[in-house]
Amino acid sequence: MSSADGKIVPWYRQGWPWFLILLPATVVVACFFTLYLAIRHQDSLVRDDYYKEGLAINRDLARAQYAREHAIAGVLSFDAATLAVELQLDNALPTTPGLRLEILHPTDQARDQVLTLLRAGDNIF
Repeated sequence: MSSADGKIVPWYRQGWPWFLILLPATVVVACFFTLYLAIRHQDSLVRDDYYKEGLAINRDLARAQYAREHAIAGVLSFDAATLAVELQLDNALPTTPGLRLEILHPTDQARDQVLTLLRAGDNIF
């Protein structure tokens, strides 16, 4: 390409070649950044032993069946101001001093929470 006075300008002094080089160079930098993130923050397994968890499905089904047979249902509420969790059951449970509440994150086991709900009255924990 020539300039206004007729001289030929070298390619590295023009803008378009640098723009065209910049596009793939940006993708390469983004790939290395993505690789860094993938190595630094590896995915954690939600369950370590899938086979054992698969065998335990019968125990979970038995718990659900027990809840249906005894009509155990209720309303779970959370108060963000006081960080209080309240469970109000529809039917009475046997004299249980407390219940264990497990709140499980679908993908990150570090975010799982286990709470012990203490009896606060009739059918209220």
